[in-house]
Amino acid sequence: MQLTLSDKLNNTIDLNFQIRNTLSAQIWAKSLNLAEPEGLRETKRFYNFPEQDCSKLDHLLNLLTKIIKDLNLIHPELIFPSIDRDQLQESVNNLHFNFAHSHHVTNMITVVNSASWGEFNIVLHNIEAVLSNELSLNRTELNNSRIVFTWNNSHKSIIPEECYRDFSLSYEFGTVYANYSQVGRHFYEMFRSQDDQLADEHIQPFRYISADTNIWFGPTSGHAFEKSNIDQIKSWFENRQSRFNRLGYFWGDPKLALGQIPVARLEEPVVSIIDVQNFMNNLANYSKVINVKVT
Repeated sequence: MQLTLSDKLNNTIDLNFQIRNTLSAQIWAKSLNLAEPEGLRETKRFYNFPEQDCSKLDHLLNLLTKIIKDLNLIHPELIFPSIDRDQLQESVNNLHFNFAHSHHVTNMITVVNSASWGEFNIVLHNIEAVLSNELSLNRTELNNSRIVFTWNNSHKSIIPEECYRDFSLSYEFGTVYANYSQVGRHFYEMFRSQDDQLADEHIQPFRYISADTNIWFGPTSGHAFEKSNIDQIKSWFENRQSRFNRLGYFWGDPKLALGQIPVARLEEPVVSIIDVQNFMNNLANYSKVINVKVT
């Protein structure tokens, strides 16, 4: 896959990725080929690029306040929870309920308001990314940077049974993952945000592979991190076991789909921390995806 990015001066850079030899990766690549002629939908979802406004909390909170005002003009019947800077993750969890609810109520999303709801969702994810990054920087010098791009038609395919074994809780710098393309929250996202406000019907484990894509440019996690992560998730799940079991979810079932499915990785060798930092310094000012193609 070749990814082309641009900066504000229209300078471009090409990044090349090697597609993995797995069924899930081939399904993703096929979706990408089908989606390309219909065009990109979201092209500016750059998370934790410190020089960019999308990674600055004050800017994001001001933007969120404006979007909520716009949505209230369209939906005066909706009462949005207030934003508490001291309990920001909890505030974001409450606001996520409004976004998920909007998709599960007939006729709530329309041509007139879809852009505002989409921006609302993206800003919430940006805020969560900044909060998560602040915690991560206590352990590593590298930001949790990532790029997400989506398509006008992402050509979803139901995940085959054998592909559930591809889900991973580890992260590797320069790795491409199939992005979550459903409305709601999957279990790993619920765990990370400690979201207990989520309505039952909004718990939506990964069920599709599509052309929507998430590229990780944050620190690589090792086996120890993955082991610690799974132990913490298990404890969190068991503390809510009665609820999850009632909904048909049981610990140990591969269809809990914990983590993400890796589908490709950066071709250029980026091995040492110096290589990574130089790479990210070079990438820092690029802020838009302008072209994607399977090579």
